[in-house]
Amino acid sequence: MTRAKAVIGFGAAFIIAVGAHSAAHAAPATFEIGLSAALSGQVAFIGDAVQKAITLRVEQINAAGGINGHPLKLVVEDDKCDPTAGVSIAQRFVNNDAMVGVFGPLCSAVSIAVKPAFARAKMVDLTVASTADAIAKDAPWTFQLAAPDSVYATTLANYAAAHGKRIAVLNDTSAFGLGAYSTVAQVLKQHGVTEVAHEQITAGQPDISPQVLSLKNAGADFVIALVLGGDAAKLCLTSRDLGLKAQLAGQTAWSFPNVLTLAKGACDGALFTDPFDPQKPEAKAFLDQYEKRWGDRPQSYFAAAGWDAVGIWAEAAKSASSASSDTFDQAKLQAALESAHNYRGAIGVGDVTINFGPGQHVALTASGTHMRLIQGDKLVAAAP
Repeated sequence: MTRAKAVIGFGAAFIIAVGAHSAAHAAPATFEIGLSAALSGQVAFIGDAVQKAITLRVEQINAAGGINGHPLKLVVEDDKCDPTAGVSIAQRFVNNDAMVGVFGPLCSAVSIAVKPAFARAKMVDLTVASTADAIAKDAPWTFQLAAPDSVYATTLANYAAAHGKRIAVLNDTSAFGLGAYSTVAQVLKQHGVTEVAHEQITAGQPDISPQVLSLKNAGADFVIALVLGGDAAKLCLTSRDLGLKAQLAGQTAWSFPNVLTLAKGACDGALFTDPFDPQKPEAKAFLDQYEKRWGDRPQSYFAAAGWDAVGIWAEAAKSASSASSDTFDQAKLQAALESAHNYRGAIGVGDVTINFGPGQHVALTASGTHMRLIQGDKLVAAAP
């Protein structure tokens, strides 16, 4: 099996076949696709669901004849949400001539760390759950399925401006928190909204009582909370204990089982942004097929993003390969993905579709997200 790579030389782009074999084969060669995911650690439940979704999609593609007759083989690696491990996996993927598709990593720090490896190899990578804005920036070989942090922040700020009277913001001082706050502040300003309070915490800060009391004393009735994981649960618990009655609203990670378990019900009534509507026909079809195959339903929308990533890749891969040859052209795959328009996936709300283009490698904008509400163990649509 060979993989054609795009190479720049003498001022022009051309394609060379690496390790070309004879065109005469008894059967089409198997195409390998790789998944780099956190399958251990705190976010292993995301990696497990994404792996199951992608495995199911690969099974369906193979049952339908593969990619131009080429069956797919999924190779899964555990990057442990660790950039060093992720880079090592990325190198193994790009050095494997049978590898024609790459999905993941799922953690933003890992996705950022592996970008240079795929760029040097001129090999397409479709990230699934990583949300940092830097992932698809200046990255012609990387495509981002998950909604970026700035998209979530825009959705939060728009909703707050429409529903809050005295809006406050709390963010952590990580790259995520500071970047998201910059977007929130800009969008609120566009709505003519002035924050009644702005507080910051360090991620993992043991006691956030002073910040919560400041929000309460400012009379905030809507708090945009740009914090994740344990800090989200801590905010819910501290707000309940100190009598902050404001509407709390955060990013999609607020709905994760680990956060809700830590919050012990204190996050009931909180809002979160989400690019997933389980009642959308495409989303419902995905969930039903996933449940039939695995006996349960995924706990986050990232499984649906993995499903869509493979679906979009499979359509583009038809233009990068043929039934008569075992070669696979990454430059043609990149071009086909950049031509992908109006793809109706499981992610994205309403009639929003996934659209890529040259220099536009992010699947969803704010129009593809909405707000949902935490009600005990249920996640329901919020008021429009």
